[in-house]
Amino acid sequence: MYHRIAVRPKGTTVPAHYVSPGLLRRQLHALVRLGYEAVSLGQMHAGLRGEARLPRRPIVLTFDDGYENYATRAAPLIEDRGWAGTVFVVAGLAGKTNDWDNRQGDVVEPLMGFETLRDLAKRGHEIGSHTFSHVRLGHVPIEVAEVEVVRAKEALEAGIGQRVPYFCYPYGDHNSEVRRLVREAGHEGATTVRRGKNRPETDPFQWNRINVRRNTRASVLVWKLLLRRDPSPR
Repeated sequence: MYHRIAVRPKGTTVPAHYVSPGLLRRQLHALVRLGYEAVSLGQMHAGLRGEARLPRRPIVLTFDDGYENYATRAAPLIEDRGWAGTVFVVAGLAGKTNDWDNRQGDVVEPLMGFETLRDLAKRGHEIGSHTFSHVRLGHVPIEVAEVEVVRAKEALEAGIGQRVPYFCYPYGDHNSEVRRLVREAGHEGATTVRRGKNRPETDPFQWNRINVRRNTRASVLVWKLLLRRDPSPR
């Protein structure tokens, strides 16, 4: 789970969210050397259901919020490996800025617009929903949460011209009612911020991820992945 692929600017209130392009390059290189292969959430989901064959070491590269630096800095590095990533977009702010963080005093970061998102989708990148305005779904009235989920899916699908089957809970904030809303809106799965490996028995609306931060060296990322790997059969 990544957020911003850029050198940390002065004044940010979330310095850990910045992974430099150089660090991402080293992380990807380490993954390739160890035999990992990036797949989409859709491919992972099909594999977990036994409907498709996954690589020996599959990994999904997810990026939250839809920052413009995904298109300019992350996507080229990922594509150099023949891979694609999954980016979760705040639909109501596409082409604008991260105002949910700006209100807390953070620096302004541009978000990708629909033209960029359509281009990424054509290149094989997976576009997912991250609500309409990046609210904490478990802390707003259920009627507001429903609008955030449904409106975001509709806006994204209209904007990129294809289905958006996967969702990401902002801040990882969700509960049983929120999960029901996400499912009933037509999504097939959703990611959390819980750590761990996803297995066939994992609830597809509570998929686990590994957080990658500014100080997550390539060796540390590999260690986290190996730590959560299923043990080899005897």
